[in-house]
Amino acid sequence: MVCDLDMAFLHKGIPQLQLEATWHRPHFDEPEFPPPAGIDKELMKLLGSWNTCSKEWVIRQYDHEVQGTSVFETAGWQGQ
Repeated sequence: MVCDLDMAFLHKGIPQLQLEATWHRPHFDEPEFPPPAGIDKELMKLLGSWNTCSKEWVIRQYDHEVQGTSVFETAGWQGQ
């Protein structure tokens, strides 16, 4: 036997910590600088990049393939 504890002590005997916390919203000063010229072109280039564009088509294709091939029909399958 490793331990013999009464169930009442195990569940209600240990004093619970009563902690209080406060949260203060952080405040950051807005940076002030003139926007660079031609930022629209650079922004569109950045948003059009494969690293930052939407991956919805990949996720949908993956979900479709996984759901479609996770169960095989055994009727007519010869194991080839």
